[in-house]
Amino acid sequence: MTGERMAKVLICSNSRTETEAHIRTVRELLMRLGRELLFRGINHDRSKLQAPEKPLFDRYPKPRGDAYGSHEHKEILEGELRVAIDHHYANNRHHPEHHSDGVRGMNLIDVVEMFIDWLAHSDGDMERII
Repeated sequence: MTGERMAKVLICSNSRTETEAHIRTVRELLMRLGRELLFRGINHDRSKLQAPEKPLFDRYPKPRGDAYGSHEHKEILEGELRVAIDHHYANNRHHPEHHSDGVRGMNLIDVVEMFIDWLAHSDGDMERII
């Protein structure tokens, strides 16, 4: 295409139709993302409210503060709670343990939910998790 002909095409072209189509596409994709995030928020950690998780978590409440990650906490996790933990990971894809290849198997929504989960466990203190 010669420079003169290209100039005519550019001058005669109206980008409004293409731009409006792009805007509609982005709007629809963002709405899909929003619906998925809403779904994740509604269903987050629901498996903790059912057997085998709930009865075991009732017996061994989650440790807070310094107890998390302690030797005693690790013993509980590797003991009777292992059944609940394994069930939880198998049913909640926002945990890297849900995926055979860990974080690499997670999609962006999984990672966002994982981050928000961490933020909630740190009482909203983003400095503690970054």
